[in-house]
Amino acid sequence: MIGKHLCRELGVAAFVARHGGEEFACLFEDMDPADAIDRLDIAREALAARTLVNQTTGEGIGQLTFSAGVAAFYGNPASAMRTADEALYLAKRRGKNRVLQSQPGNRSDELDG
Repeated sequence: MIGKHLCRELGVAAFVARHGGEEFACLFEDMDPADAIDRLDIAREALAARTLVNQTTGEGIGQLTFSAGVAAFYGNPASAMRTADEALYLAKRRGKNRVLQSQPGNRSDELDG
Protein backbone atom coordinates (compact mmCIF):
# COMPACT_ATOMS: atom_id res chain seq x y z
CA MET A 1 0.00 0.00 0.00
CA ILE A 2 2.73 2.49 0.91
CA GLY A 3 4.84 1.61 -2.13
CA LYS A 4 1.87 2.06 -4.47
CA HIS A 5 1.01 5.36 -2.80
CA LEU A 6 4.57 6.65 -3.19
CA CYS A 7 4.70 5.58 -6.85
CA ARG A 8 1.37 7.28 -7.56
CA GLU A 9 2.22 10.51 -5.71
CA LEU A 10 5.83 10.82 -6.86
CA GLY A 11 5.20 9.64 -10.42
CA VAL A 12 8.06 9.34 -12.86
CA ALA A 13 10.15 11.80 -10.84
CA ALA A 14 11.26 9.00 -8.50
CA PHE A 15 12.31 5.38 -8.53
CA VAL A 16 10.62 3.77 -5.52
CA ALA A 17 11.83 0.48 -4.03
CA ARG A 18 11.38 -1.39 -0.75
CA HIS A 19 14.63 -1.03 1.17
CA GLY A 20 13.74 -3.07 4.23
CA GLY A 21 10.78 -4.44 6.11
CA GLU A 22 9.18 -1.05 6.71
CA GLU A 23 11.50 1.18 4.69
CA PHE A 24 11.37 2.41 1.12
CA ALA A 25 14.01 4.21 -0.91
CA CYS A 26 12.88 6.96 -3.29
CA LEU A 27 15.60 7.96 -5.73
CA PHE A 28 15.23 11.29 -7.51
CA GLU A 29 17.56 11.89 -10.46
CA ASP A 30 18.89 15.41 -11.05
CA MET A 31 16.67 16.91 -8.36
CA ASP A 32 17.62 19.41 -5.71
CA PRO A 33 17.11 17.99 -2.17
CA ALA A 34 14.68 20.82 -1.37
CA ASP A 35 12.49 19.76 -4.31
CA ALA A 36 12.66 16.13 -3.19
CA ILE A 37 11.57 17.22 0.29
CA ASP A 38 8.65 19.15 -1.20
CA ARG A 39 7.51 16.13 -3.22
CA LEU A 40 7.84 13.77 -0.26
CA ASP A 41 5.94 16.21 1.96
CA ILE A 42 3.07 16.30 -0.54
CA ALA A 43 3.03 12.48 -0.61
CA ARG A 44 3.20 12.35 3.20
CA GLU A 45 0.29 14.76 3.60
CA ALA A 46 -1.80 12.91 1.00
CA LEU A 47 -1.27 9.61 2.82
CA ALA A 48 -2.12 11.10 6.21
CA ALA A 49 -5.36 12.52 4.76
CA ARG A 50 -6.60 9.04 3.90
CA THR A 51 -8.48 6.87 6.38
CA LEU A 52 -7.85 3.14 6.52
CA VAL A 53 -11.11 1.23 6.24
CA ASN A 54 -11.88 -2.29 7.44
CA GLN A 55 -12.94 -4.04 4.22
CA THR A 56 -15.36 -6.30 6.12
CA THR A 57 -17.15 -3.75 8.29
CA GLY A 58 -16.54 -0.54 6.37
CA GLU A 59 -15.41 1.14 9.61
CA GLY A 60 -12.54 3.59 9.64
CA ILE A 61 -9.61 2.15 11.57
CA GLY A 62 -7.05 4.93 11.49
CA GLN A 63 -4.46 6.68 9.41
CA LEU A 64 -1.02 5.94 8.03
CA THR A 65 1.87 8.36 8.19
CA PHE A 66 5.52 8.17 7.29
CA SER A 67 8.79 9.86 8.05
CA ALA A 68 11.55 10.36 5.51
CA GLY A 69 15.19 11.30 5.46
CA VAL A 70 16.65 13.03 2.40
CA ALA A 71 20.30 13.10 1.38
CA ALA A 72 22.08 14.37 -1.71
CA PHE A 73 24.00 11.72 -3.67
CA TYR A 74 27.33 12.73 -5.13
CA GLY A 75 29.02 9.48 -6.07
CA ASN A 76 28.95 7.36 -2.90
CA PRO A 77 25.65 5.46 -2.59
CA ALA A 78 26.52 3.91 0.78
CA SER A 79 27.25 7.33 2.26
CA ALA A 80 24.03 8.79 0.83
CA MET A 81 21.96 5.93 2.27
CA ARG A 82 23.66 6.28 5.66
CA THR A 83 23.04 10.02 5.88
CA ALA A 84 19.45 9.65 4.65
CA ASP A 85 18.95 6.97 7.32
CA GLU A 86 20.32 9.32 9.98
CA ALA A 87 17.85 12.00 8.89
CA LEU A 88 15.03 9.43 8.90
CA TYR A 89 15.75 8.36 12.48
CA LEU A 90 16.04 11.99 13.57
CA ALA A 91 12.62 12.64 11.98
CA LYS A 92 11.19 9.73 13.97
CA ARG A 93 12.72 11.03 17.19
CA ARG A 94 11.29 14.47 16.57
CA GLY A 95 7.76 13.13 16.52
CA LYS A 96 7.39 11.17 13.28
CA ASN A 97 5.27 12.10 10.25
CA ARG A 98 7.88 14.50 8.84
CA VAL A 99 10.59 14.80 6.19
CA LEU A 100 14.10 15.96 7.16
CA GLN A 101 17.22 16.53 5.10
CA SER A 102 20.56 15.26 6.34
CA GLN A 103 23.12 17.94 6.99
CA PRO A 104 26.80 17.19 6.26
CA GLY A 105 28.76 16.64 9.44
CA ASN A 106 25.64 17.00 11.54
CA ARG A 107 25.39 13.68 13.34
CA SER A 108 23.11 14.73 16.12
CA ASP A 109 23.40 13.34 19.63
CA GLU A 110 19.65 12.87 19.30
CA LEU A 111 20.41 9.86 17.11
CA ASP A 112 22.45 8.20 19.83
CA GLY A 113 19.87 8.40 22.54
